Amino acid sequence: MSGDEEIRAEVSITIKGEKKDYEMLVKDINEIEDCPKGKIVILIGHDQSQWTGTFVETDDEDIIIASLDNPDSRIALNISGAACYLEEIEEIPYAEEIKD
Repeated sequence: MSGDEEIRAEVSITIKGEKKDYEMLVKDINEIEDCPKGKIVILIGHDQSQWTGTFVETDDEDIIIASLDNPDSRIALNISGAACYLEEIEEIPYAEEIKD
């Protein structure tokens, strides 16, 4: 991704049993630190593996995302393992449930 080029994708995601289409922006992994807490993200690994969840935070080495179905369930993924990510354009209705 270069300069001000904006790439959008429409993705179907199931949350709490309900499938919905989301418009998402494809972003460089280095931009994840600016992602607002509570946004749905899809992390894309260098090997094309994918992890979907709501963004919680980053630390020195990891990206922490919460489960879409259970905000208390989290996973930490090493930033170096991700090539890029997709970020939803609108926040999910229960984003405020994501606890620190």
